[in-house]
Amino acid sequence: MSKSDPILHTPYDLGIDLPCDPRGQLRLSHRNTWGANDQLSEESLVADFNLTDDFSNFIRIAFDQPTVFRVLDETWLSTSTNPSRWTGDLTTFARTVQGDDFAELHSFFFEIVDNAVHYQFVTGTACLDVISGVPPRVSLFS
Repeated sequence: MSKSDPILHTPYDLGIDLPCDPRGQLRLSHRNTWGANDQLSEESLVADFNLTDDFSNFIRIAFDQPTVFRVLDETWLSTSTNPSRWTGDLTTFARTVQGDDFAELHSFFFEIVDNAVHYQFVTGTACLDVISGVPPRVSLFS
């Protein structure tokens, strides 16, 4: 990958209709709970994105497999990436990303995990990047 190659952002269908765009607040928990035969027995990453100011309504995104993730606040894309490389739909909350420097830094994960995908969840004030071999489970809570 060249530092001049495009970074493609593609909308990701969560499979649910959101009543509004997620707000900037994010609650994140990471669990490393392993069961028998080294199988993950619970979600390894759970992120709750606020839909209201008091977290009475939120969307939960959970990954059931060990993942690589990062949280950026106050900016939704790395300041080390040249914006001229950004292509695709930059307006969606949930998307997949191809060609990003974050994924390149963790290229080993793509080599050891089948079907690894770089997911990105963007609010007005935060960004959650996740690389996982399984798609997220998504739920709405109120």
